[in-house]
Amino acid sequence: MSNRKIIITIGSSRHSRNFEFSIPLKSKYKVCHISDEDKFGNAKSSKTILEEIMLVSEKEVPCGVISFARSTVIGSVENVAESLEKLNGEGIFKGCKLIGPSFIAAKTLSNKWLSAKSMKRHGFSVLRTVNVNNLNLKDVYKKLESGLFPLPAVLKATYLSGGAGMRFIRKARDLIPQYNFQKKQEITESILTEFLIGPEASVEMLYLGDHIFVFPMSIKDPTNESLDHGDNKVKIAGYLRPLDKIQAEAVDIAKKYKASGYFAIEGIVYDLSKRQWKIMEGTPRFTGSYPMFNATLPHFDSMRAIFNFIDDRKWIPSLKTKQQIVIQIPVFMSSVSMAKKSVDKLKQFEWIVFARVENLSELPFSVDNRIRIQVTFKAGINSDWLKRIHVMQGILDDKTMERRIASSIKRLDEYFPDLVYKKDILKNV
Repeated sequence: MSNRKIIITIGSSRHSRNFEFSIPLKSKYKVCHISDEDKFGNAKSSKTILEEIMLVSEKEVPCGVISFARSTVIGSVENVAESLEKLNGEGIFKGCKLIGPSFIAAKTLSNKWLSAKSMKRHGFSVLRTVNVNNLNLKDVYKKLESGLFPLPAVLKATYLSGGAGMRFIRKARDLIPQYNFQKKQEITESILTEFLIGPEASVEMLYLGDHIFVFPMSIKDPTNESLDHGDNKVKIAGYLRPLDKIQAEAVDIAKKYKASGYFAIEGIVYDLSKRQWKIMEGTPRFTGSYPMFNATLPHFDSMRAIFNFIDDRKWIPSLKTKQQIVIQIPVFMSSVSMAKKSVDKLKQFEWIVFARVENLSELPFSVDNRIRIQVTFKAGINSDWLKRIHVMQGILDDKTMERRIASSIKRLDEYFPDLVYKKDILKNV
């Protein structure tokens, strides 16, 4: 038997590598990774995943199994969760820490229709939602025409995240052609939600064992009728104190569904005076934006926190830890090669959290052909942020960055003047 203890990761190889890098050198732990993908784009069955876990564990009982299931692999979040639940229910690995959402959380929250129905039943604040399919399409049209469902509205793909496949429904007559457009894109299940205007709040948390740690909240610019993709807007984390009622509801949802591991809830703050929101979706998995939330807290890392939890060390950061402002902004370029060269130049600066190039035409059901660079950076204090923006503007050849970020910050000052974490922390806005 080996002297090293094993930790099994399932799903994203990138997240698995990041987790492995977080483990101290000369550690007694070894990471064994299992892919969640069977055929291109489809997940392995829970039975297959469980068999592979048992195969890896033939010589050594793992001390931890972590779900890094991906939304881009159809069925992954649910199937990995089901395999972990079977491990837990059958008591196969005594003392092994299983990190990932419950099967009910994975199954419910990965489906926008099930999620909306379930959350409403439990009394949570959700967008008004109706299921749309071939059988009830005419009935939904009649509801819109008679005013029984509010207009404008948004038609969304049930299983897709990040705004993929969304269509704007201004009038009742728009529903059927937009639904048919989705069908041509091979979107077979849809929902219709009310359209609300307001800043989009994201509450992200790490739920390990019996403890939940909530990261500083992030806010995105309001969505307009163009339904601009969330990643095409400025996102700011760490600038505000928590919206208490909203944060409390997000934590209640995590507990209700046992959404352990990394969990996020997004919603629209539609009533600024009363600080009321309606939930758009819950995400029971690690997302690509988790480094942004890590960066709001000096010296904190979600992956290291998970390792510390498995190793029975303290993992929750001190209450005295001061939050930092982190800003994410998209920039568009004409070619992938130019974008990659620019990203390489940006990565030399320690205040860049991450910068990645995305060909939007390659995203699921995208009708956008642009090349996007997603830049996330630490704002610093006083005039640091202006200097950093000017550096990025030069490298990326985009002079609009300062104006776009300043506009977003001013909106936050107007929306939530009493919640700004530190007045005047960003000078000359």
